[in-house]
Amino acid sequence: MIIIYTAIVVDDEDPAREELIALINEGSDDIDVIGEASSGLSALRIIAEKKPDIVFLDIQMPGIDGLELAREITFMEEKPVIVFVTAYDEYAIKAFELAAVDYILKPAHPKRLKKTLERVVSIMEEKSGGRATEKIFEVSGPPKLTRVIARRKGKENRILVDIQDILYFYASGRDCFLVTKEEEFDVKYNLKELEERLDKIFLRCHKSFLVNINHIEEIIPWFSGSYMLKMNDSKKSEVPVSRKYAKEFKNSVGWT
Repeated sequence: MIIIYTAIVVDDEDPAREELIALINEGSDDIDVIGEASSGLSALRIIAEKKPDIVFLDIQMPGIDGLELAREITFMEEKPVIVFVTAYDEYAIKAFELAAVDYILKPAHPKRLKKTLERVVSIMEEKSGGRATEKIFEVSGPPKLTRVIARRKGKENRILVDIQDILYFYASGRDCFLVTKEEEFDVKYNLKELEERLDKIFLRCHKSFLVNINHIEEIIPWFSGSYMLKMNDSKKSEVPVSRKYAKEFKNSVGWT
C-alpha cells in the first residue's frame, strides 16, 4: 500500500501560504497538503479535526504565534511533525527546543525545501517502522459518496454529480476539480478526502489525480515507469499515472 503523509500550512499571509504549498507539491510526491490556516487558533482547529502528519509553521502571527502553537502541539497525544518556515532567524534555538525537525528561512529555496521534505518523509517512515499503516474506517465513520456536491466555475449554485459520471478528479494548488464528459466543476473536498469516501472504482494514480477506472479507454506506457491514461470522452482526455503509483494501479486494474 502507498502511504501519503498529510500536511497543513500555517501562515498569516496568503501569498506566503500559496508559495509554500506550491513548493511542497512540486518537491514531494509523498506529502499532501490537506489544509491551511492564517492563525494559530484556526490551525489548532484544523489539527484537531484533520490530524495532519506534518505542520509547516510560520512564527510571527496575530494571536497565538507559531512558538505558542508548537508548545500546544507538544501536549497532543498524536503529535504532528513541525517544520518552521519563517523570515526570522532569531527563534531557531527556541524552535528546536520545541522539537521542530527543521527551521527554514523565507523565501524558501526549492532545493533547500526539497531536502527538508525528504528528511520529514524519512522521519515519518521511521515513526511507522517503515511500514504503511492502512486506516480502517468504522461504521460510524463518514459514509461513502454516491454523488458529489460541485459548482460550475464562476457560478454560486451547487449541483450534485453522480460519481458514475465522473471521469477523474484533479488538484491544482489549493483547489480541487472534477471532470465529466461534458464539463469541469469545482469541488469542496481535497483528493485525500475523496479517496477515503469514494467507491473503489476511483484510484489514486498520481499525487494530483484520482481516476475512475470505468472511464479508462487506453493505458499507454510512458517514460521512467510511468503511464498515460486516455479517457473515453470525446476529447480523449489524458490522465497521468506517476511511477510512484504505477505498481498499485496496475495491480488494482488486474494488469499482469
